[in-house]
Amino acid sequence: MKKSIKVIVMMVAAVMMAGCEVGEGELMKTKTGHLMYLGWTDDINGIMYNIVEPAFNLNAWVQAPEEQKPEILQNHFYSNAVIDVLSDHSWRIRISSTSALLRVVLVNGTSLAQTGAKMRLIYTKDYDHSAWANTVFVLENRGDGVWNLYSEDGQIYLQFALGTSEVPESLTETSLTIAGAGTFVERTVISHCSGEVCTEETYFTYLSYDILQPFEVSWTQNANQHNWASEFDWSDYFTVFSAGKVQLQALDEEGQGNTADVTLLNTEEIEIEMDGIVQRRKV
Repeated sequence: MKKSIKVIVMMVAAVMMAGCEVGEGELMKTKTGHLMYLGWTDDINGIMYNIVEPAFNLNAWVQAPEEQKPEILQNHFYSNAVIDVLSDHSWRIRISSTSALLRVVLVNGTSLAQTGAKMRLIYTKDYDHSAWANTVFVLENRGDGVWNLYSEDGQIYLQFALGTSEVPESLTETSLTIAGAGTFVERTVISHCSGEVCTEETYFTYLSYDILQPFEVSWTQNANQHNWASEFDWSDYFTVFSAGKVQLQALDEEGQGNTADVTLLNTEEIEIEMDGIVQRRKV
């Protein structure tokens, strides 16, 4: 998956550049922060497209009368998506001819519209090594348009505040803000082979985040830009971040790395502060 490779490269680059001196330069320091930010937003978008958005889509499909289900399936899923009903409160979304699966269990309540309702979700796909794939998430309705999304291992926490207290069929129907803090853990396996004998080394890198000012998110559509992150939403909707501030820390297994404060100035520009250096960059 293109995103996974991209994020791994960014994470490794961010950690390896930890020792860069401000001389040759300042520019390289903020470039590292830029890579950290792009890697983080890739994972946030991956979670939104592959976990959160399908949860709302599926909830609408489950609650709809039988005669309306085909229309919801057509509007919010790929044409080759199949929804398997496993029990009264569990489902599986799969994309035929691929290994992409989203397993969903409603563990509390009968609909996401109920305050306190909880949905358990896990996305799997062969060869997907993103920081959030194969992670068990819980999506919880806190009421008044506020939703908690957290991983059961305690690593990832996000809070979504929707622009409406009504439960939408799709996140594309409302604006939202994102808050939260946590850590994305990248696992990289490198094989070393000599003849027929192969050994593997596993490396871990950590990208921690603390959203200091909630990120304002909207959805737009561009006929020339396709939704590369999603296996579930066939449309070409994508997210646009227009405001927010996040503190990012990229570390290797020895605890070496970088910290960057990134402020989103507008939809196209960010301000990065690292080691007393402040620079603006295009997103």
